[in-house]
Amino acid sequence: MAKTNINRILVALDSSQVNRSTLQAATTLATNLDAELNALFVEDINLLRLAELPNAREVVYGSSSYRRISVDDMERSIHTQTVRLRKLVETISQQSEMEITFDVQRGNVADLVCSASEQTDLLIIGKNTQRLRQSLKVGSITQTILSSASCNLMVLQHGATLERPVAVFFSGSMGSHKAMQLAIQIVEQDHKNLNVIYPASAEEEFNKLKQEVNSLTLPLGFEANHIQLKDDSSAAMLATLINCGARMLLLESRHDVQSKKYIQSLIEQSSTPIILIN
Repeated sequence: MAKTNINRILVALDSSQVNRSTLQAATTLATNLDAELNALFVEDINLLRLAELPNAREVVYGSSSYRRISVDDMERSIHTQTVRLRKLVETISQQSEMEITFDVQRGNVADLVCSASEQTDLLIIGKNTQRLRQSLKVGSITQTILSSASCNLMVLQHGATLERPVAVFFSGSMGSHKAMQLAIQIVEQDHKNLNVIYPASAEEEFNKLKQEVNSLTLPLGFEANHIQLKDDSSAAMLATLINCGARMLLLESRHDVQSKKYIQSLIEQSSTPIILIN
């Protein structure tokens, strides 16, 4: 069986107010997989460049007024955020009794996060890594990371927690075998909470895929819940996740145009944490 070894996890923190839940989700997964956990905060160089513009203004929250913002103001704001995150990492580390390293870099957020992904096995990011209009579901930074990250990737809806049941999409490919292996690790001994979702296909192919999965799970003393999609659309997957009550989805990450659109649609429309396996 193809394996996905997760020994190092990197969680990318941002300037939002939900980093605590993101870190807690990361510690849960790191504990489950017996992996080391590292946190990264990128001080966004573009904010400083914005502050250098002569007409840069900051809107005062809760009003229609605004004030001039300077480079010094922005530097102080970034420094305050960095100090706050460092304290948060220390607090979560103490509460979880897990060592968490904290690294701070300055530059382009997407570029530095993608570069850091080359040194880890799993990167965890929030769905939105910048402030967005309500009509937008996935920020440009997140989209860039989705396209360019070098490792396995977890996308968390901000505020989401990691719970069971777990769902894994299995097509028989090498990537889906890796996703299956990781799903078994995540559910540990609570195997009744593993749902295996299969592509829409003829009954003969469906039965063949079920036999493959049974050959992996039955020696471990359990049989997963088998669910076949009605069709291969993202809408069908989303409906299936709701019907089986899945709180996490694992599937392989393919890089053709159609697969990218499918995965982005799932991320945009679902509040379920998604792990993409390379």
